[in-house]
Amino acid sequence: MEEGRDKACTILHQSDVLGVDTIVVGQRRKISMDILGLHTWPGGRVAKAIDTADYLIENNKRTCVAVQKKGLEDGGYLLNSRTHKNFWLLA
Repeated sequence: MEEGRDKACTILHQSDVLGVDTIVVGQRRKISMDILGLHTWPGGRVAKAIDTADYLIENNKRTCVAVQKKGLEDGGYLLNSRTHKNFWLLA
């Protein structure tokens, strides 16, 4: 899935042009096969998913944080960065 990489490269390029210090992006919940980071393509092929937020976190020279709402009952947010994975923030 190249779409996530394409979006991330565009964001990285624009952040360089604009001189951005920190990038904060929303991160969607992954379901079904996405839990394993896999997608099924037509014809039964399985490819590794390239999530935009994950790509930005791993390939960014500046600070990048992905934010995901934890849930209606639990409240708070999950934050992901290069140094903190699934950090729960109650806000």
